[in-house]
Order: sequence, then structure tokens, then C-alpha cells
Amino acid sequence: LPATLHPDAGRPGRWIAELEADPGAPAPGQAAVCYDGDVVIAGGRIAADPSPVTRSADPPVPAGLLA
Repeated sequence: LPATLHPDAGRPGRWIAELEADPGAPAPGQAAVCYDGDVVIAGGRIAADPSPVTRSADPPVPAGLLA
């Protein structure tokens, strides 16, 4: 799914993905992989806690997100 990634200012090392479409039923622990075209640029696991969105002063990083 297309998404925009933002660093989570409240929790260093974590990112927030703003999805452009309904992701269906993602579950905590599922893999999230970020691509720039055909190149993998990041990956991680979906977190269980839906904490409020906080943003840093850094500009967003556009990317496609597949889960």
C-alpha cells in the first residue's frame, strides 16, 4: 500500500506509517516492509500499541508500504 513514513518523535527508532488506503486487518507482530521502487529501504514489525501520532520537525519520507 502507498504510505508516507514519519519518525515517531516520542519514541526514537520507531516510525509512523500514514497509509493511503485501508490496510485490511494488520495485526501486531506482522512484518512491515518499506520499498523505494524495487529496493527495500526499511522493515520492522507492526506494534501492538496504537499510541497517538507525534511528528518531529523532519520532513516525511515518501515510500510504498507492504505488509
